[in-house]
Amino acid sequence: RLLTAFVTLLGVPFVMCHWYLVESPRWFLSKNRQSEAEHVLHHIAKGNGFSANMDINLKSSSVKDNSTLSKDSIQKLFSEKRLTFVMLILCYSWFVNGASYYGMTLAAGDIGMDIYTGTALSGLVEIPAVVLTYFTIDYYGRRLTLASFMMVSGVSCLSIHLLSGSMLGGSMTTFCVLFGKMCIAASFKAAYILSGEVFATSIRNSALGLVSGLARIGAVLSPFIVMAG
Repeated sequence: RLLTAFVTLLGVPFVMCHWYLVESPRWFLSKNRQSEAEHVLHHIAKGNGFSANMDINLKSSSVKDNSTLSKDSIQKLFSEKRLTFVMLILCYSWFVNGASYYGMTLAAGDIGMDIYTGTALSGLVEIPAVVLTYFTIDYYGRRLTLASFMMVSGVSCLSIHLLSGSMLGGSMTTFCVLFGKMCIAASFKAAYILSGEVFATSIRNSALGLVSGLARIGAVLSPFIVMAG
């Protein structure tokens, strides 16, 4: 109970984001609140380093309310060849991320130390993963960041089996496990950002729901992957 209370309290500061984050200008327009939408756009431009005076004149008729938007079903994700190809890649990426991330988390007690220390270190590597994701996305883009972190994590996982029976095992195996966990955690964060930007607004919820569901399937299978060695 004490652990549950502590984990819950960690999320309380995020309530402050309600006053810090800006609302969607598209939503403001759909509610006929043009001045507030223009203010948000000026705020976004300032955050991107564009300080010149901008004359933004929006019209509420340019964006319709959600109730009048065309309702795109999930079938549209597979209606075009290129969109289908992108969707299949993301589904596979999310599935692998889910299976790898939760598999490494569950195997934290088998990395050469007790389960408590292993779990603590497994969670600790999430911090540099956030920092790495931020800078790599900023410098190299979404796709390269996602692909690179997944490949490096895969190489780390393969190295575990190669080193486990050699003289370099022990500390090197622990390092590969934690390094792989850090990379797959960074990959998971990049996947969220990339997937949210790839799809149009009308099908974004359906697309994210589908790829997230594939990640949960990978998470369900992760205990069996761990037991299989």
